[in-house]
Amino acid sequence: LPVPTTAPSSNSKSSRWHGPNTGASASAGFIWPSGRRTGVPDTTTVEAVLRPIESAPRGMVLVPAATEPFRLVLPGFDHLAAFGPIGEFWIDEREVTNADYKTFVDAGGYSRPEFWRAPFVEGDRELAFAEAIARFVDRTGLPGPATWEVGDYPEGRDDDPVTGVSWFEAAAYAAFAGKRLPTIYHWDHVA
Repeated sequence: LPVPTTAPSSNSKSSRWHGPNTGASASAGFIWPSGRRTGVPDTTTVEAVLRPIESAPRGMVLVPAATEPFRLVLPGFDHLAAFGPIGEFWIDEREVTNADYKTFVDAGGYSRPEFWRAPFVEGDRELAFAEAIARFVDRTGLPGPATWEVGDYPEGRDDDPVTGVSWFEAAAYAAFAGKRLPTIYHWDHVA
């Protein structure tokens, strides 16, 4: 789920709110960054930054900041040092669909090096763009996800999450969409 490369809007108002905990996620036309509900009393004082709904990137949700360093709670990653804080960030509400990804393929995304920003390294050598991109093909040898055929996904699967893409392909799509991939720390914070 890509994250935009731009920071959240500075068109914000800091507010203090006191009242019943309704569990609402939006109020009076503003984004309400609600967290997980864990036994919050019926009335509580909450400090929040409210933003006009129009400031939210389409199809994305605001994730509140992690103000303290934290450790990953993912099996196999517990050896990593504490990380953070992480500022608030926007993340897509849903996975990238086949139809979304097809816009990248149809726009010539596999032939446009400006979207492929990470170096392609194999062993101890860096691959040229043409050599590397030739490896990212569908089942019929056309550019695209490995699970597609003839440059397309199966009929009726428009809204399914795209599959068969490498990290490089996901990063290139994110750049095409004006976003970037979240780090493992962003993923853990969202989970």
